Amino acid sequence: MRIIEEQIENIKKVLKEEKIKNIYLNFVDISGNIFTKMVGVEELIRNTHVSWFDGISLNGSLIKDFSLDSESDWLVLMPDPYSFRILPFLKDENQKSAMIFCDIKNHHFNTRGMLKNAVQEFLDMGITPMIGTQSIYAIENDFNNQNFYQTFATNTNTIFHNNVVNFLLQAGIEIEYYMPYGKEHQRIDLVPDIANIAADKLFTTRWFIQNLAIQNDKQISFKN
Repeated sequence: MRIIEEQIENIKKVLKEEKIKNIYLNFVDISGNIFTKMVGVEELIRNTHVSWFDGISLNGSLIKDFSLDSESDWLVLMPDPYSFRILPFLKDENQKSAMIFCDIKNHHFNTRGMLKNAVQEFLDMGITPMIGTQSIYAIENDFNNQNFYQTFATNTNTIFHNNVVNFLLQAGIEIEYYMPYGKEHQRIDLVPDIANIAADKLFTTRWFIQNLAIQNDKQISFKN
């Protein structure tokens, strides 16, 4: 518990120093979709016990995967302080934000928690489950798509993809290699990591791509 509290104190310090305005609490449904509940920075700075250790409530009946489950009317999100990242693509002073992934407390759809438990079982057996993940996506209705390995530095898709990669690097996500130029095949391969950490990095990558697509008036679809 002491180590977690120290991490939370570090986050509080960063939030104040960087003048972060908004916190995006992200969680994943059983279909792999990323959902978010926003909270103000002061909620996590001042109300430490309520927010970090008791969780933050969420109406699960409004989300498709949870809506038909009798135990999902009200869910409790448990922020994971080790998943904290600043969003480098938001430069406006009023939009400066950070994100944190959450577990869903005591719920059988808590896939993130299930993966962490599975990883711990492997670690207890002396096995470190490492996974290399990749994100492949297409930019829809864009006639500037190039063929495989045909690269033009001034292509709008190239510029978009390079921006995605650089923002991921700024957020502390290591990239093994990326191929931004395949026709309907923009690809980012992440450096392998322990399975649950690799999953967080993959979903962060997908969320960055989705946000940057909106910011740049692009429509994307994931291919994996």
